[in-house]
Amino acid sequence: MWNKYDTFPEELYQILAARFPQGERLMSKYFLSPARNEHIRVQDFLVIVEAEDKTIRVTVLDIIKKYANRYNKDWIIVFVNQEKKYEYFSSNKRTNQVLNLLLSIENLSSDFD
Repeated sequence: MWNKYDTFPEELYQILAARFPQGERLMSKYFLSPARNEHIRVQDFLVIVEAEDKTIRVTVLDIIKKYANRYNKDWIIVFVNQEKKYEYFSSNKRTNQVLNLLLSIENLSSDFD
């Protein structure tokens, strides 16, 4: 049973499953590998990606931006690594303005420590 707040689009799941066939969808997340240490979660306008591998990060960002462009989604994409460092991206120009506003708030800097 999925989380009632799961907003992970089925089409995005299918694209990710085609690109990362060893992955699996579980508890409103898509785990990119059987080890379950890298995953993607979509929560309303926020896409959270926990991944260490730079190649995977670039691939996932490309997939998400193409999907957002095709389906007119306004998402803020957050990459998190094991050191809890955050990288923020926008899915399009409209979202970029919102992202810049959020990042101007001191508490949303790239490290929350």
